[in-house]
Formats: sequence, structure tokens, C-alpha cells
Amino acid sequence: MGNQVPNHLETLALQPGASAEEIKRAYLTLVKRWHPDRFAHDPAQQKQAEERMKAINVAYEALVGEARPEVPFQRTTPAPAYDPEAADKSGREAYAHRERPTAFAFWRGQTGLMSWAGTIVLGLISLITFWFVADTVANYYAPPFAADSLRHEAKLEAVVARTRRAAEQGEPWAMFNVGSFYYNGRGVPANLAEAAKWFARAAQAGEPNAQSQLGLLYAKGTGVGQDYAAAASWFRAAAEQGQRDAQHNLALLHRSGLGVPVDFAEAFQWWSLATAAGHPAAGSLRDALVKEMTPQQLAEGQRRLQAAELRMPKRK
Repeated sequence: MGNQVPNHLETLALQPGASAEEIKRAYLTLVKRWHPDRFAHDPAQQKQAEERMKAINVAYEALVGEARPEVPFQRTTPAPAYDPEAADKSGREAYAHRERPTAFAFWRGQTGLMSWAGTIVLGLISLITFWFVADTVANYYAPPFAADSLRHEAKLEAVVARTRRAAEQGEPWAMFNVGSFYYNGRGVPANLAEAAKWFARAAQAGEPNAQSQLGLLYAKGTGVGQDYAAAASWFRAAAEQGQRDAQHNLALLHRSGLGVPVDFAEAFQWWSLATAAGHPAAGSLRDALVKEMTPQQLAEGQRRLQAAELRMPKRK
């Protein structure tokens, strides 16, 4: 009871060194004596009793706190050990709670074999995770290795060889694909003249994509001499089979009068069909053309459109 303040002891009428039980008995005795309710008939005495009870309560709380020092016991941990270095100036005993070092406790200031082992394990897990993420990102976004490129080229050469064999046997789709290989330089050196030759063979066999591509070569003059009339002829052949790019390009020729007469009604017809087939630019060009057309031209264009829709192949 080294920290017991004499004023508190006097308030409870106690001697130094009083135990917790003695403090409690003295407190209860004084509460019975000085409780304000006993003086309800005399306001002056009641006020004096309230002030006395405040002092009694303060003294009791202070003395009970000193009589029952709290010791930080915790479940599943060893009992706290006495630490003489932590004793205060009054000589009051101090207890220090000692925790077992655990894995990964290095950052809490604990050291030891278990703590270091946990730290090393955590570091290894972090490195492995980083390596896995980096390898995954590289696998998806890094340039292919030389071996992968070689395998890709070998596979492409095999595809070109098989396609050429089918083209030489007269397959229209194969002739168009061989023309595309030469046009884009995939699997073979780029050669526009050779591409035009294969496109022409496929177009003559009735392949609509080849007809549209051959018409584009004639319109641009690439691989063949520029010839808008020939371009219009091949565009029309493909357009009649529902090829939307050919329909769009044929409308452009009729709008500008390249290789064919200027014919707004015809251009309106083919742009309308290309729009229905999903061509991205045909709709806006058709709408701009309508603003320049006379009512007679628009009526004629709608009549031709209705007739063309009847003979167009059904879309799957």
C-alpha cells in the first residue's frame, strides 16, 4: 500500500496498510452513514452529505485500485514473471508478461530461430509468387521465341501447300485463298500479279469474294491495268450474289460515273442492299445521295431495290 494517499485513508478512517477487505467494510459503513437520501428532510445537510459521498467514493476507488493491482494474465500463455527492473520508485512490484517468439514475429522486434525461419519462408513465398506472375505476363505479351516463330512458319507453309494443291484441282475457295496469300505476302512473297491471276481463276469459277477482290484490283490498277469497266463488271457479278463490299463499290462507280453511266437510282439500290447486309459506310453514303436525288430518281431507285431484293440469295 505504498501509494495510498493519507487523505484517502483519513476519509475512510483507515490505517496505512489496510487490506482490500478492510477498505470495503469501511466504505460500506460510511455509505450507510452519509447517503444523501437519509437527509432528504434537511437540504443543507443533504448537500453536505453529497459532498462527503463524493470524497468517500474517490477515496474508495483510489484505495481499491492500489489494493488490487491488475496483472496482465492471458490464456494459453505462461504466467507473467517478476521484473525487478520495471519496479517504480515506490518499490511496488512490477510484472512483465513474456510472450513466446512465433514465426513471422521479426517485425514485432522478436528474434529467434522460429522468427527467422518464418521470415525466410515468407520471403521465398513472395519471390515464387512474383516469378509466377512475371512468367505468366511474359507468356501472353512477350514476343514469341525463335522456336515458336519457326513452328508458326512451318505450319503456315504447310497450309499454303495444301491450299495450292486444292486450288490446282479447281476448288474456288482454294484459288481465292492462294490469291490472298500472294496479295498479303503470307507464306509466300507478296506478288500482286500472281494474286490477280488466282483471283481471276476463282472469280471465273463464281467465287463472290474473288470477284469482289478482282474488281478492286481493276479499280485501283494493282496487279493489273486500271479498268473501271472491268471493275464494274466483276463488282456486279459479286453484288448479285449478295457480297456487300462489291455492292458498296458498285454503288460508288454509279455515283461517280466511273466505268458505268452516272445513275443515282442504281447507286441507291446497291447502297441500300449493302446497308441491309451490314456494310459500315453504305448507309451514310446512301442518305447523303438521297438529298441530291429527284423524287423520280428516288422512286425508280426504290422500284429497283424491291426487284433486286427478290433475286438476292437468302442470308443464312
